[in-house]
This record gives sequence, structure tokens and C-alpha cells, in this order.
Amino acid sequence: VSMAMKMATVEKAGELLEKLRSASWDAAVK
Repeated sequence: VSMAMKMATVEKAGELLEKLRSASWDAAVK
């Protein structure tokens, strides 16, 4: 696995986590 590939995967995972966190936050607030 190339370094660029790894970085892209990490970035995607981060975005996914961010979405999940904001979604659960919205659910908790409402």
C-alpha cells in the first residue's frame, strides 16, 4: 500500500467519523 493511498484512506475514515459524530450529536440534542 502506497503512502498516498494510506493517507487518502485515513482522510476518508476521518470524514466518516466526523459525519457519524455530528449525526449522533444532532440526535442527542433533539
